[in-house]
Formats: sequence, C-alpha cells, structure tokens
Amino acid sequence: MTLDEIILAAQSHDAFAKKVLGDPALAVPLFQGHLPPAIAQQVNWETLTVLPPSFVKSTLQQTHADLLFTARFAAPEAGEVLLHLLFEHQTTVEPLMPLRLLGYMHELWFRQARAGGLPLLPVIPFVLNQGPQPWTPSPQFEDLVSLPSGAESPLREFVPRFRHVLLDLASFDPAKEEHHAPLRIILQLMKLARMKRIMEFFTWLAGECEHVKIHLDDDLLRLSLVYAFNADPGLDLENIVRTLPGESNLKQQTMIIAETLFDRLRQEGRQEGRQEGQVAGVWMGKLQMLETLMGRALTPEGELAGLEVADLRQRFEALEAEYNSAFKSS
Repeated sequence: MTLDEIILAAQSHDAFAKKVLGDPALAVPLFQGHLPPAIAQQVNWETLTVLPPSFVKSTLQQTHADLLFTARFAAPEAGEVLLHLLFEHQTTVEPLMPLRLLGYMHELWFRQARAGGLPLLPVIPFVLNQGPQPWTPSPQFEDLVSLPSGAESPLREFVPRFRHVLLDLASFDPAKEEHHAPLRIILQLMKLARMKRIMEFFTWLAGECEHVKIHLDDDLLRLSLVYAFNADPGLDLENIVRTLPGESNLKQQTMIIAETLFDRLRQEGRQEGRQEGQVAGVWMGKLQMLETLMGRALTPEGELAGLEVADLRQRFEALEAEYNSAFKSS
C-alpha cells in the first residue's frame, strides 16, 4: 500500500476495521476464536474468501453490510456446504441489530434464490462492537418480539429464531487472544482508539514487546500507526517514543509515520494558507476597485492584509450595498 492508501484506510474507525479485518490473514483468526467451536472446527479456513464490495453493494442495495465472506463447511452428515459469514462493524450500541441483520440475510437469500434456486446457503451474522459502551441488547432475534409470558406461547413458532455472534470490544481482554498476536494488537488498538485512550495502547504495547515477539507486517504496522495518530491528533510523540522499547522496528516505524504525517499536515497547512491568501487577494482587489468607483480613498493594503477573508467579504458587501443604494437607485 502507498502512504496515501494507508491514510485513506485509517481515516475512520469503520474504514480501518474494513481494511484490516477484510484481510483473511486477520479475519480467519478472528472467526476461529469467536465463532462457536462446533462451527469453527468444521470450517475449511483455507477457503475463506471476502466478496468484493461490488457484490455486497449489489446484494444489499438498500442496506449495506460491512463485509461478506464465503467459506466451505464440512458437515459430517451432508458433506461440504458453502456458508456466508456476514460481518457487521458497530461503533454504537444498536438495539435493533437482529432486525437489521435479518434484512441483510433476506437480501442475500433472495439473491441466492434468483441465481441458483434452492436450497439456500447458511448465513452466520457476526457483530463487532467498537463502541465505548458495553453491548447490552440481546443477540437473539426473538427477544425483539413481545410474546405472552408464562407457558410456551403458540405464537413462538411464527417468530424467526436466530442469533448473531458478538465480539464486544468494550469488554475485550487482550490476554485471552493469545493464539494470534497481530489480531490481539489490532483489537486492543480498536478498543482504546474508540475510547480515546491511545496513549494507553502504546503503554500496553510496550509491555507486550517485553515478553512477546511483536510482528506486524510493514503495511499493517503503518496502517495501525496512522489510525492511532488519526484517532488522537494530540498525541505526544516524544512520550510515545520514550515508552517504546530500544531500537525496535515498532519504535522506528512510529517515528517515521509520525514525522511523515506531521510533514503532510504542515504541507496541507501551507497549501491552505496559500489558497486563503489568494482568496483574500481577490476580495482586497474587489474592495479597492469599488472604492475607486465611488471616489473613496483606498483602504491601505496593510490594514486589509490584517483582515480575515470573511471580514474582507463583509466589508465589500456593506460597501456594495451602499454603492447600489447611492448610484443605482432609479
């Protein structure tokens, strides 16, 4: 990835989640660790494929799901079957999530039916909550429906029954993600970024470096660092550098990425300044031209140069109204 692509993919929580977890290298351990074991153990993870955005878009035209995967499932009693893994990324708690997921599943099944008829493929909905608040709504669809209390209601058989898998980062414990260090790092970063506790992430990461060999490929490391600095632009780089261990690649990449981002910000600031100056120059010229037409003494350029664009425009518009009243009245 180029730096521009990295910056684009790290500009928001949603863009970052789609980029990193849309990569099977991280999606596979995510699903392996958080799907029910009876399912995870029977999926042929080498077949996991993320469907392209064009497929998701055409499938869910009215309601857009974040990521859609396919994989082969080895069911002992029926041989291999294809299944869909529907991944939904949230930054806020959504009580109606089962209903929304049912809408996604409905669209997927109708597409399947139109394309190949029956039987339909299983769909497993997976929700990742990155919000700072714990996820309290039930993952069971039937809990959205009011049924008579007491004995088993005869209405229950008419209510869809499914649940979504939930990974709630608000209660995420990185120590339990021992099987895959890169995924543990990414999930901890996402958790603390949404909580605006990025400095805590770097402190935690420094501790990890002491007893775990930290290895993120260069693109993923740069992407994560750009995301961290975007999540909290006020980070103290010197404090971060002091926190990270020795001559590690992590420390070197952090310094490189931070300096690169700061250079870009300075360049953008200079560019914005030049554009602002050009716009100000236009308004200064228009104002002085109108003063000339009205036979007024020109406002000194030094005085005008100290005004903001909005002030220059306001002064011009006031003078223009005066000009129109005096010279264009019938």
